[in-house]
Amino acid sequence: MHIDDVVTVPVIGKVTAIQDVPKWQETTEASFGGIVAIRFTQPIAFDTDAPLCSLATGFIVDAQRGIILTNRHVVGTGPFVGEAVMHDHEVVEVQALYRDPIHDFGFLKFDPSHI
Repeated sequence: MHIDDVVTVPVIGKVTAIQDVPKWQETTEASFGGIVAIRFTQPIAFDTDAPLCSLATGFIVDAQRGIILTNRHVVGTGPFVGEAVMHDHEVVEVQALYRDPIHDFGFLKFDPSHI
């Protein structure tokens, strides 16, 4: 290919117009309240997991019951100490609720009356 060659790329689908951008902004802003940062420690080695201090993310899936969906390795197999940081920087203690033995998800629980 030479620098003088022209490459034609077919356009597939609809190009998003500038007036469509606010729809994405509305969706993003509506989602922020459900996203949390998780600071956690698994203080002792348990099963095949080594002791660990780390950060993760999660999504509030049931605000009335205080349930957060996250990855399985966050919940861990042994003792868990953690807190969730909400979008407005409020911090609430979380406990391990469920760790799926096969799929990569787990649930944490917090007391909704504490936020």
